[in-house]
Amino acid sequence: MRGGLLLSPRSCTLLADRSRGPTTPEGTMPTFNPSLFRWPFLCILVCLAGCSSPPPVPAPPLTVEATPIPPAAPAVSAPALAAPAQQAEGSAQPAVSAPTQQAAGSSTAVCRAGYVRIAPGTFTMGSPSAEEGRKSDETQHSVTITRAFCMKTTEVTQGEWQAEAGANPSRFQNCGANCPVENVTWDDAVWYANALSRREGLPACYAGSTFTGLDCRGYRLPTEAEWEYAARAGTTAATYGNLDSVAWYDQNAGETTHPVRQKEPNAWGLYDMLGNVWEWTGDWFGEYSRAVTDPTGPATGHAWVFRGGSWYHLAPNARAAFRNGRKPGLRSSNIGFRLVLTAP
Repeated sequence: MRGGLLLSPRSCTLLADRSRGPTTPEGTMPTFNPSLFRWPFLCILVCLAGCSSPPPVPAPPLTVEATPIPPAAPAVSAPALAAPAQQAEGSAQPAVSAPTQQAAGSSTAVCRAGYVRIAPGTFTMGSPSAEEGRKSDETQHSVTITRAFCMKTTEVTQGEWQAEAGANPSRFQNCGANCPVENVTWDDAVWYANALSRREGLPACYAGSTFTGLDCRGYRLPTEAEWEYAARAGTTAATYGNLDSVAWYDQNAGETTHPVRQKEPNAWGLYDMLGNVWEWTGDWFGEYSRAVTDPTGPATGHAWVFRGGSWYHLAPNARAAFRNGRKPGLRSSNIGFRLVLTAP
């Protein structure tokens, strides 16, 4: 009981019974000192005296442990940045985000608004030989990701690009500000990553096309391994759900891009990892190594890897293991990107 107990002959009997030992947790009385009720006549005397039982011992206060959320990083003024060379015109809107608490992967940690934390882990990269649409360069091998990273839940949108670059290169501008930006080269994507880093007082992760490394705390493109690890979200099938439910591809897209977040996300809260637009990664295209840790691809190459399929391409391209590449400087209305940050 939670309050004091007025003793009666019946309650004396109950108390005498309790002196024999503890009862089950549900509906039990408070635990009393058995030595006070060792002899039944003592209980009778207490009842005759009309006394009450000792007041219950108050429970210790509940301690709730809260995870502090750090304040948003102050905006840092940077010199005006020239927008990358573009072959399209346009307009749009929306903008940049502030840090907030986010949950993802299999852990909880602080990531910026619109990003989720992907916890470290080991997974099988590539596809099994029987997977429909498989290509020979999708060799299965074990990969370990040792650094947590925060990944943008959506592809970078036309509005976000417009806010930073002042112009919109996308072919499908009529799709709106919440549609993925496309017609951007790999160099455009890393320019945007560096621009956001400078705006928020973070280190730039690229010097030209040279990546400064996974310890960089600024915005960057995911490695090819990070991209597939995040896209799979613990799954091993070709896709992380029914393709029509999770992706815009040639059979349901109607020959255009679509606003982000309209399809179902994967288990880690990432939208459009398959379909809508291909996504640039930070790796040069090349053969896989086997049993690698935190791979970053070949040191050099002739094409940058992009992943995930698009509104234009067939279902076999919208598989977690499917790989593609494009020469530097080329742009397409079916290629965009999303960003990551190495987690603290």
